[in-house]
Amino acid sequence: MNINIKITKPKNCSHYGVSAGDIISIDLEEEYLPMCVSNEIYESNSRTSMEAKIAQAIAARSYILSFINEGKVIDDTTTYQSFEWKDKATIPNTCKAVEDSRTQVLVCGEEIIRAWYASSNGGRCKRSDEAWSTYKPWTVSQDDQWDILGREKWGQLKAQHGVGMSQIGASYAAFIGKSHEEILEFYYPNTKILSNYGKENGMLNVDKLVQSFREIVGWPYVTPGTNDKNGIDCSGAFVRAYKQQNASIYHGSNRIVRVHCDDSFKITSVDQLEPGMAVFKWRNDGGEPSDYKPGGRYYDPNLTGNFYHIGLVVSINPFQIIHAGVPNASIDTSVSGKSGTPPWSWAGHLSAVEYSGSITPPITPPKDGEIWGTVTTVSGGLNMREQPSSNGAYMLSIPKGSRILLLRITTENGETWGLTEWIKGGTKFSGWVNMNFVTMDSTSGNEPDPGDEPGDTTIPEGYVLIEKSSIEALISSAQALLRRRRR
Repeated sequence: MNINIKITKPKNCSHYGVSAGDIISIDLEEEYLPMCVSNEIYESNSRTSMEAKIAQAIAARSYILSFINEGKVIDDTTTYQSFEWKDKATIPNTCKAVEDSRTQVLVCGEEIIRAWYASSNGGRCKRSDEAWSTYKPWTVSQDDQWDILGREKWGQLKAQHGVGMSQIGASYAAFIGKSHEEILEFYYPNTKILSNYGKENGMLNVDKLVQSFREIVGWPYVTPGTNDKNGIDCSGAFVRAYKQQNASIYHGSNRIVRVHCDDSFKITSVDQLEPGMAVFKWRNDGGEPSDYKPGGRYYDPNLTGNFYHIGLVVSINPFQIIHAGVPNASIDTSVSGKSGTPPWSWAGHLSAVEYSGSITPPITPPKDGEIWGTVTTVSGGLNMREQPSSNGAYMLSIPKGSRILLLRITTENGETWGLTEWIKGGTKFSGWVNMNFVTMDSTSGNEPDPGDEPGDTTIPEGYVLIEKSSIEALISSAQALLRRRRR
């Protein structure tokens, strides 16, 4: 994963051959984090054991991504995290900690947290609203014996803001045998460690990916752009779409075709394509960077040449490819591209995308008495909750436009809720959705499947049998409640 960073320090300017204030792109895992983590914690394992280093690496990765995900332009100063280039051969233990925790971040709900840390908290952790103005649920007010004992062992340090992890406390915890998981759980409650930069199952929802590309049509082409309505380039559109699902992808079409696609191939027919696939324009002009030429670390003899432009298939019927090109992001309606432009000649399935849908269709319901609805949120998805309440624990998000079966409808505290079932990642979930965001159908049973036994009244576990005679009355009542709610 590459990130952009503004260079200000003389040593960094000298190493990268840039002027103060220039922005460069560097690899988060290979370059940025080893330098930052080595500035924050001791290299020696006898002073700071590996579990403390791993905890620091995960905190540092989470901290900086929380800014990047907000669109902030970070720099190399302590305004964000202190980044200063050094020879990686001098920090092998730090590099190993970064590698051992590669892509792991701390997440609260669906958010990569701002994992604050400091050298010492003086023996007590603070909540964020004790130090600043806003409370965050991953901060806690509690005594910290690890910090106290660490300062007794290695010397006193000036207490800082006290929010999040005490580095000397983490070092002492690791010294007495605590794991990095235990350290992070203590300093960042209500969080979990997730790989792939916070993706729950490592896969992106294809419908959300397509929707992200539909949003950029008409945006001006700027490279490098800000990846918003003020300017975007072709691979920047992928960076933006991935970021919307708390994931990341390299900003460059040559890397994407070789590293981020499972099965890159030459297009011979549109029948090979499906929504969510990346498509590429190609020429053999030697314009690809050295990493992709013979001897380069991403060289593939089956993928030679310069994949210089990338787009996304968003629809098959009608056929549409959306891509960010000059003068603005637009739609191509064939693989031949627009008149006078080269064709889309290569394609591939993106390895991070679940093409069968990260959320599969609902389980087949009973055919008598079923009530169906369509998710009609303004944008995004509809939250499923464990209880029929806005305060109910979040379970998952059902994409806009999805068809759902309502197994039960109830009213709680003036709001109408529906019980439904959904499958995500092969697991069945049952939970409640707010009916303000569901448009119900009129009732109609499916035709019986061959082999259905007439008169079979067995009800599958988890379903409710509703008499046909009560269906219209139930719908009428629920719709009346919805109308009253909207007034």
